[in-house]
Amino acid sequence: MAYKAKACVLCCSDARVQETIRAYIKEQEGEDGLIDWLVLPGPELWFKGVPGSRFLTVLFTLIGFSVALYCVKLLHHLHGFSRVYVIGHEDCGAYGHEEEEDSSEEISHHAHDARLAKSVLERWNPYVDVRTPFVCWKKSGWEVR
Repeated sequence: MAYKAKACVLCCSDARVQETIRAYIKEQEGEDGLIDWLVLPGPELWFKGVPGSRFLTVLFTLIGFSVALYCVKLLHHLHGFSRVYVIGHEDCGAYGHEEEEDSSEEISHHAHDARLAKSVLERWNPYVDVRTPFVCWKKSGWEVR
């Protein structure tokens, strides 16, 4: 093991939320710990299929699921973290809700997919603490809940 990481963070590649996510992780994990970062558009989506297309759902689930889970497993093997964060955000282009402000449907999709990602990761390793915070847009800016 080259080094021990405190956590692995799967977060969206959207540049608008990066600073907020990094500040949140620093607050949660402290400044002294090493963190593995896995940046994917719509990170929760990598643990489920594509809505509306059975073929694409099967294909994406096989390929996307395999890639995301493989990366987490590899990073855990290399760096032995004890926590995984799967962090989505409101207004995510990967979800196709970018035109809808404060959509309860959008929040519901994210929550469902975050539960699925958490379940998959906990089945892979029940000893890893999986957390699924969500980044929302408020009048004062982005915030994690």
